[in-house]
Amino acid sequence: RQKNIQLAADGKIEGVKASIADDGEVGKLRQDMLTKIQIISENAKSKAASFYLNSQQIATNMLVKLIVICILIIAFIIAVGIYLVQKIRSPLKELMGVVSAYRSGNLVVRSTNDFTDEIGTLAVAFNDLLEHVKEDNLISGKISRIADAMLSEDNAHSFFQNLLPVLAIETNSQIATVYVLNESK
Repeated sequence: RQKNIQLAADGKIEGVKASIADDGEVGKLRQDMLTKIQIISENAKSKAASFYLNSQQIATNMLVKLIVICILIIAFIIAVGIYLVQKIRSPLKELMGVVSAYRSGNLVVRSTNDFTDEIGTLAVAFNDLLEHVKEDNLISGKISRIADAMLSEDNAHSFFQNLLPVLAIETNSQIATVYVLNESK
């Protein structure tokens, strides 16, 4: 470069032209530099293509892995859902069976669910309800039999004669007596 500047300053333009021509000193350096740039460019293109193919392969592998992971997660969610449905459905079916049997007239049927979860709590509450209904039915039956005995007679002697055995039976007493006060005394 300094040489060409000196030649131009000295007025030797032909020498500058010869130096920068393709076969001149600068021309040869330019050709050498262009060849090296071409090699670098081809190497960069080759590396870019290699990186692109490698990134495509990595993307495909990641997509396959992502799909497999999603399928596994969905399968796990379905399995957990089925497990939970069975865990809830089985005790509910048993409780519905108890309700159906009770409705059909089996008044001694009870739920055997002994879990401590919400369904177990529901089963215990339902069993308590059935016990209260059973006790209410027993008490209502006793009241009905006592009322029938009381309403069956108009005569005081017959009234007490019919009422006392019924009262003794219904109250689980061993003995029953009635004291009648005489109003005249």
